[in-house]
Amino acid sequence: MKMLFIVRAGPYAFEHMHTVVALSRAALAKGHEVSVFLSEDAVVAMNANARTGQNVNLTEELAHLQAEGAQVQGCGACCQFRGQQRCDITEGFKMAGIASLGKMVNEADRVMSFGY
Repeated sequence: MKMLFIVRAGPYAFEHMHTVVALSRAALAKGHEVSVFLSEDAVVAMNANARTGQNVNLTEELAHLQAEGAQVQGCGACCQFRGQQRCDITEGFKMAGIASLGKMVNEADRVMSFGY
């Protein structure tokens, strides 16, 4: 099964990103295909320079998910609006547009959206 998780809320403002990471890991462990699309404030989690002190670094968690086989993309316009450039984005993460999201939704068997 192809699963798509769309996250709109900031990675440290709510538990959405933690939930998506946990669900993605469980789905990958069961052999499902997983894609994560970050939009709005969630794109902050794509920033390679994110420093969280003693808290869980969700950028690193997403990178681990990607290493496990998940695809991680984020809205390029949302990144731009938040001052993030391609050079700020964690290696392997992709800045994408609404057309990419549309394709991901069309190809997914299940779509789950986490937002405000």
